[in-house]
Amino acid sequence: MIEKRIALSSRPRGCRHVRILGVKPNLDDYDAVSRGRLERSSSVLYPTGFYAQSLADAGKKVFPSPRQYYYLGDKIRQTTLFSLLNIPHPETRLFYGRQSQNINDYFSFPFIAKMPRGSGEGRGVYLIKNQGDLQDYLARTKTAYIQEYLVLEKDLRVVVIAGRLVAAYWRLIPSRGFKANLAQGGLIDRQNVPEEGLAFALDTARRCGFDDVGLDVCRHKNRWLALEANMHYGLRGLAAAGVSLPGFLDRLIEEGVI
Repeated sequence: MIEKRIALSSRPRGCRHVRILGVKPNLDDYDAVSRGRLERSSSVLYPTGFYAQSLADAGKKVFPSPRQYYYLGDKIRQTTLFSLLNIPHPETRLFYGRQSQNINDYFSFPFIAKMPRGSGEGRGVYLIKNQGDLQDYLARTKTAYIQEYLVLEKDLRVVVIAGRLVAAYWRLIPSRGFKANLAQGGLIDRQNVPEEGLAFALDTARRCGFDDVGLDVCRHKNRWLALEANMHYGLRGLAAAGVSLPGFLDRLIEEGVI
């Protein structure tokens, strides 16, 4: 019988081999039984960014790693990592404070502007068509995250856990939109997913050290580009591919991968 792993976040809900303790703001908030299990366990799954680094520093194996939580929801850190690793990605620049006055020196309309931190599911992403759009965006943030606008019909979502391909599918962009996110009206297409796109995504996850990620990549001007790494990706695409996240995680535990 496989001993149950300890998890804090509800992400692995439904896994037969995982006992979820929940996330408490203070260790003293856990009851004696849960606190004892947490202290005795040599590893903790899905500890959340709140506990990941502390648990790792206390000598416990953590999955996903604190490294992944460092990049969670932070487009600035992700873009910097892509650049340092020479992973192809859209042209992107950051402008802090008064530097935003120079945006038009680097980008011509239209271009993409994003909230640099804390946004997901296509929220906080804007197509900037003119100076008015730009001023509206700049009123929302002190740090401008500006990216070239790629005219695409679709992008490819590739889910990777512990270096293994979980699922991959195209996200079709609505005819009158520019976002492929399913939460923003994007559609799923599982046909003709190219092996080279999968290989690019798997290599990107490996090089970045992302343990559990939904990578968005695209093919543009005859090369693959990394768009974004999503650590809290939705599960609709997995369901459409016939993949159960709890079942997949259980298999990885049974095989000793995590």
